[in-house]
Amino acid sequence: MRRILIFALFALSVVLLSCGTPTNDAPPWPDTPEPDPLSGVYSGEYGTLTFNGDGRTVTVDLNGQAEAIIQDGDYSYVFLWNNGGEVRYDIASDFRIYNGDDYWMFGKYGGLPDQFEISYYYSNISPYEDIDLNMTFERLTEEARTEQEVQ
Repeated sequence: MRRILIFALFALSVVLLSCGTPTNDAPPWPDTPEPDPLSGVYSGEYGTLTFNGDGRTVTVDLNGQAEAIIQDGDYSYVFLWNNGGEVRYDIASDFRIYNGDDYWMFGKYGGLPDQFEISYYYSNISPYEDIDLNMTFERLTEEARTEQEVQ
């Protein structure tokens, strides 16, 4: 009986030790109210991203190397934490643009809502996987938008 008890304790110890320490890969939820959805035109050296304010839709109008990766048009978007669950944009680490099953992944840097930087790193349909593309976008004021449209 003693051998069975010793074996049971040994087995229980192995099971408990093999579980390891749980990790907390959850996003750092701030003590602030959730920000309004992105709205407006964000412009940068590679073109513009226009968010319509519904928290889901973006119009992409890029040029140069960026346009080779993602064609111009209307897409859905989501902000993610470590390529996992959806989070609010002010704490996100990733930005995904998608259309149906096709998607493009970007690392997101910066706080938004006025300026942010994204860095392309993967798409399930684009052949451009080892490309270094960093894009910075700034929200245009209404005055700057009108000026840009005139040009």
